[in-house]
Amino acid sequence: MFDHVALEEIIVDRKSELKNNSVGSVAVAMIRNEGDIIAAWLSHVSACFDKVLVVDHQSTDGTFEILSDLATSSDKLWLYRFNNPGYYQAEVTNTIAWIAASCFPSAWIMPLDVDEFLFTGENETFLDVMADIGEDRIGYFPWKSCIPYDVTQDMEQDLNNPFMMAPTCSQYLKICFHAGAILNEGLQISQGNHEVRSPEGKQLSHDRYVSAGEMFHMPLRSLSQFVLKLLQGTIAYQSLPDSRRDPLQGFHWFRMARAIADFGHVSEGHLRDVALHYGEPEYGIIEDTSIYRMVDYGWSCGILPVNNKPLDVTAKRTKTHEENARDMLVEVSNSRQKEVFTAALTKKRRQVGGRKVSNSLSAESARFESLQGDSARRPSLDFPVSDIEFITDFIKPAFQSVENPVPSTWADNIPFIFCLLNYIRPRRFVELGTYYGNCFFAVCQFAKSFGIDMDCIAVDLWKGDEHTGDYGQGVFMDFREILKRDYPNQGRFIRKDFNSAVTQFEKGSIDLLHIDGLHTFEAVQNDYKTWRSMLSSCGVIMFHDTQVKERDFGVWRLWKQLCDEYPSFELKHGCGLGLIYVGESDDSSAAILFKRIAGLSIQIFLKEFFSKIGKLSPITES
Repeated sequence: MFDHVALEEIIVDRKSELKNNSVGSVAVAMIRNEGDIIAAWLSHVSACFDKVLVVDHQSTDGTFEILSDLATSSDKLWLYRFNNPGYYQAEVTNTIAWIAASCFPSAWIMPLDVDEFLFTGENETFLDVMADIGEDRIGYFPWKSCIPYDVTQDMEQDLNNPFMMAPTCSQYLKICFHAGAILNEGLQISQGNHEVRSPEGKQLSHDRYVSAGEMFHMPLRSLSQFVLKLLQGTIAYQSLPDSRRDPLQGFHWFRMARAIADFGHVSEGHLRDVALHYGEPEYGIIEDTSIYRMVDYGWSCGILPVNNKPLDVTAKRTKTHEENARDMLVEVSNSRQKEVFTAALTKKRRQVGGRKVSNSLSAESARFESLQGDSARRPSLDFPVSDIEFITDFIKPAFQSVENPVPSTWADNIPFIFCLLNYIRPRRFVELGTYYGNCFFAVCQFAKSFGIDMDCIAVDLWKGDEHTGDYGQGVFMDFREILKRDYPNQGRFIRKDFNSAVTQFEKGSIDLLHIDGLHTFEAVQNDYKTWRSMLSSCGVIMFHDTQVKERDFGVWRLWKQLCDEYPSFELKHGCGLGLIYVGESDDSSAAILFKRIAGLSIQIFLKEFFSKIGKLSPITES
């Protein structure tokens, strides 16, 4: 369509597909260096579209190899290459859309970027969404911004991981149209794929546009990817000849670059702030923003409600965003920007919002004595006479909303922990291995909401291990900030290794212990043996990941041994959560609970119930 756009077709044997009227939906895209998200995006578009036509634009990080791998094994993906440097998105997208329209004249065509995902239900396709639009209309999809919960790690994106999602859509949208719009009218896609124009470049009447639903937009995914995105945008625009420069295009790259130069560094807080204000015309990066401030703005945390299916792709990303960015730094002419970008890639950070958190939250200098008072904390121990009455009473707290959006494989077990806490009413809860704080914040929330006098203590180094990987200071800072903000009277922390922290506790000083640190057999066995004597006469121990048998996880081995020694109960969803009763008391609320759930019928019901409610329970309440 554009003579100066020369696309190299990688998979050439497509003659049998020409003029194929059975193809109803086609996605077209131009991609460059998106190795962290390309697999997730391909799994999504493969589930939603009949065909996917992709142009790779000089990728150097393994993106092209991943695309080529899938294109070779599947006739759904058509792959092309464009090797000219510069900002030619509109020309390339129009060319690939013209190819799609020529080959599939009955199809709906949607230009997509690799960071865009349609709202779809299970097995729902793009064609289902477009069914009622009308071939003479242009469908549009407003953007709803989203970012990964953890933006500190340059990792491959997984659509089953938690994301932060904006409460409303932005002013920007993406368009879709019928092939006839190109073949019969010669309509062209504008730069950015935000609208369709006449062959003369005139805007179409607003009457032709029809809302077709919403879509997620994930342009920011990690600190390194953010830096690379800025570099690619500014350098690509600067490489254009003066005759092709449009003052309304590319301005946001330079604005963001100037703003971070004013700061002298780039932090994950800056990235979140960009996400909050993405697309606002007068916006510049002005402050560090924590996850909890995003929640105050109405953002929520959860799994993206998008369709996807597993793909058989063996190729992997070969170059990180950081490595690509460092290679591109030589092209940055502004020495100040080069200094800032370099600092960003070394992950130089400052404290979120410049705020300091009081040391009063810490329990490092405290001494935890044996518990006093009645070990049976529940208001009434007159449990119902029938199983149905017991179950009805036990599961009541399961429907509580979760206050804080903290990602974890623990999320599915939050409804159960609310029910457990309500029934046994522990006086002191200690958690070994807190990470982001999913379980710990839920316990603090329960104590606060129900007015329970419960001492909640988190023990962790907040550095990571061989299973979680290393995580930066930002994880601990975020944990400490939300603890101070929401649970200053319920929660405390000890920032020590487990073997050192145990010396601050006397024997019999813990009612409920949660072991969730390093998950090798040797590590979890050591945690159990080291802390076992700290449990009270009504003590309960929880083990997470009892169902995980990969990556040298060994919790399941210890769990199998302890089940033969103590009364036990296990939920197998959410990676597995096992509980044992180690207390000597026969009439504590915990002892009574384990007696009640020993029955097979009750166990079957509770396991099925919490498995279902765990997947449905709300992550956050805005």
